Amino acid sequence: MGGQIVVRDAGSGVAMAHLLVIGGGIAGLATALLAARRGHTAEVFERDTRAPGTALDRDFFGWRRSGVPQAAQPHVLLGAARRLLRAELPDVHAELLRLGARERHELDWFEVRPPARPGDEDLVMIQARRIVLESALATAVRAEPGVVVRYGEPVVGLTRDEGPVGAAGDAGDAR
Repeated sequence: MGGQIVVRDAGSGVAMAHLLVIGGGIAGLATALLAARRGHTAEVFERDTRAPGTALDRDFFGWRRSGVPQAAQPHVLLGAARRLLRAELPDVHAELLRLGARERHELDWFEVRPPARPGDEDLVMIQARRIVLESALATAVRAEPGVVVRYGEPVVGLTRDEGPVGAAGDAGDAR
């Protein structure tokens, strides 16, 4: 869930957006990162008090997150997601592989492969623990100047007046 505030770039007059992203998991971090790389800015509000770290085994086995019950399950990104990562977020793709994610062709499961067809080369999935995906995204987000992640700042409501939509949190309001 997110809100958007439209602002104009002073130099070009082009409409840019300042996004308020609720949740700093895979979808929230990816949304903020992709928006920032298109010239927008984003604030991510995450109720967990800390970011995924680089001690992946410690986080995987020891970090209990009540809002993320699937955190201990394996995750798979199918070919379309891998293609997007390679095209739009190559640094995240490289970091996933560096952190131990594995790529496997989707037809490797069959003893006998069907005849090759155009596009089969893109049928490669990425297998990883969720913490690997989150850590790779968090690393890229930390390096992205257009994104601020507010750990330990849950959103408790949305506000609307005559101005743009805003997020209300324990630490105050954001617009």
